[in-house]
Amino acid sequence: MGFAACKDESLHSNALVLVYLHSPLHRDADKVAATFCREEIISLLSDSHIIPLGVSIHSAQGAQLAQLLNAVAYPLVAVLQPTRGNTLEVILKIQGPVLVKLSAMALQGHLQNTLRRHQLVIAELEARRLEREEENQLRAQQDAEYEATLEADRQRQREQEDERERLRREQEEFEKVVREEQEAKDNRIDAARSLLRGEPSDGSITQIRFVLPSGRKIVRKFGSDEKVKVLKAFLTLHFHENDLDEIPNIGLSMNYPKKSFDSEDDEDLTLQEAALSPQAVLMVQDLDA
Repeated sequence: MGFAACKDESLHSNALVLVYLHSPLHRDADKVAATFCREEIISLLSDSHIIPLGVSIHSAQGAQLAQLLNAVAYPLVAVLQPTRGNTLEVILKIQGPVLVKLSAMALQGHLQNTLRRHQLVIAELEARRLEREEENQLRAQQDAEYEATLEADRQRQREQEDERERLRREQEEFEKVVREEQEAKDNRIDAARSLLRGEPSDGSITQIRFVLPSGRKIVRKFGSDEKVKVLKAFLTLHFHENDLDEIPNIGLSMNYPKKSFDSEDDEDLTLQEAALSPQAVLMVQDLDA
């Protein structure tokens, strides 16, 4: 594994990179190599938080690392730690005679202290990550709740608008019905006025006694040549002018002989033809009741 691969793995896993730069020609190379082969050092380098890399300074990669690490003596041990900027920074460097003179225990101590400091950094970074994650989750929850509140408000607004529209349509329909009923009533009144003549005082006269549904009786004289529909016109005007409950669909009948005058043919009969002359008693009904 080359340095580039070690760097990528370090940035991905937050592990340390331990670089050992050495020269096989150095007179103390075997001594330092023996130190690294001690069991306590090997055990430490087996830690998942350390990525070891040994490179000869006589290789192209070794020359590049020597320049990167500002090496002034060999052998050299450097420990690099990943940073937030996707780079590695040197947190431990021991080189030349100082490294040669180090015992395995001393080197182990340096590496353990470096690893502990790194683990503290990792723990702090993890704590910050968890804190950011909690903040993001809380923000997402708050955003969701806010959006839900907005949607509920929009839904209420839509329902209120729908209700206002429903009430408006109902009001329009009601006003239309009232207007049509009033127009129909006005037409009936106008038609009745056009049919009804004044009460006659001479000539062939028919006297009609009307018995209303309430039991009230009305007596009125008509010309015997007037038609049955004139009787209904009279009742229509009578109800209107006396503020009585209107009967839009008036029915007329007599008890003896038993007969009703509700068809169009009946309405076109004269009172004489309908056998109501010279006088008759007619029961008034509401045909829509």
